[in-house]
Amino acid sequence: MRHAGLGAGVTVAIAAAGAFLMAAPTPPPDWPQWAQNPQHTGFLNVKGQDLNRIVADVVYDPLVPDEQALNGGELLVHYQVPLVDGNDVFMESKAGNYNKGTYSSQTWHQNGFTWVNGQLTKMWTFDSDWIAPGSQNDFWEPVYHAALANGFLYDPGQGGTIFKLNKGDGSVVTRINPFGKMIDPNTYTVSPLTADGAGNIYYNVLKLQNNGPFYGTDAVDSWLVKVAPDARGADRPVPGRLQQCPASVAAHRRRRSAVGALRAPARRPQYCPGDRA
Repeated sequence: MRHAGLGAGVTVAIAAAGAFLMAAPTPPPDWPQWAQNPQHTGFLNVKGQDLNRIVADVVYDPLVPDEQALNGGELLVHYQVPLVDGNDVFMESKAGNYNKGTYSSQTWHQNGFTWVNGQLTKMWTFDSDWIAPGSQNDFWEPVYHAALANGFLYDPGQGGTIFKLNKGDGSVVTRINPFGKMIDPNTYTVSPLTADGAGNIYYNVLKLQNNGPFYGTDAVDSWLVKVAPDARGADRPVPGRLQQCPASVAAHRRRRSAVGALRAPARRPQYCPGDRA
């Protein structure tokens, strides 16, 4: 790896008879990430710029011509949304070679940009070792997606790990490995990284028998990992405050994962408390 420097409110209504107050049902809490809900109906109460001029032009996937040529003109890829933090923007990029039979021939990178005199200028590039499981023959290309939290940028890595990066120069503050010191090439970070209001990072991990045909063999195991804001090193996940999934959720997890069908028995969600040594 190398980086280049440079509360929901309650509505009350007064009855016409004037004698009592009635509380309306409490609406569900807002979820500001991933467009708020499965229907993607979330909006920000901020007026965006008019879409009548190009303010920046960045090629982040040079493999698009090959991807389309081998898929009937379709672009079957999920991309990270640009992350905006004040004057800075963080974007993914891809390199390597496109192979319809495996995603492992590609490489993924995180890039830090900032606005300088009206120009979106690259500050650094971080080369992740994250790899997507499966191939285009199995499903759309899974998303490689970082998250901003706690003053850092958290980036997916290989083997179910994540990187904690310095936003200013892309340097690695630490690599967080909930599975010990070894990195298993058949274990994958398979979901976007998500942060809650307390700065905890959540993501899904999937362990396969090998990186052959995705549906050829059953999955070995799967986890929901929670990383505390003070996690600084490699801790093996241990049962924590999250409880066993309800039966209905567990059954659903056995059928589907973030990237496709998952038939392994659902495990208790895991908690990574951090290395305080």
